[in-house]
Amino acid sequence: MLFKGYRVTTGIKIIDGETSVPAKVTPSGQLVVSPIDYSVPSSETLSSTGTAFNIIEPMHGKNIIITDIVVSADKNVSSTTPADIVLYEAESFDTITVFKTILAPQLVRSSNIVLTGLNMFVPAGLWVNAKTDDATVLITVMFYRTKVNGDIK
Repeated sequence: MLFKGYRVTTGIKIIDGETSVPAKVTPSGQLVVSPIDYSVPSSETLSSTGTAFNIIEPMHGKNIIITDIVVSADKNVSSTTPADIVLYEAESFDTITVFKTILAPQLVRSSNIVLTGLNMFVPAGLWVNAKTDDATVLITVMFYRTKVNGDIK
């Protein structure tokens, strides 16, 4: 509102109830948003076929939030017959039974898939496993955890 050349605003402040940390706004009025927590990597070489490889282990009372996935087929994968790779949610660390598929690419020799900026939710109590039909695949998953009630850490 303008009154005789003056600008009058009503101040509103968004503050976290537990930490008293206020939300930030840029000088142009944009709300500053950032990731809830820093991601940590978990990598595994899928070195045998028909085997479950645990990528992320569940923690009691914590959800998993996947932020990035990198899958690479090395030079020993065929250039004509792709390696089938499945990244999946599982109910135990050693099962090849897929509870829910997260990603299922096919890659030929020396190719890769890089997925960034994800916000994929894996419920508490589930493992993130991977399997392949070609024993020359590397997978890296970046993730952080949230409490089951949605709070961080």
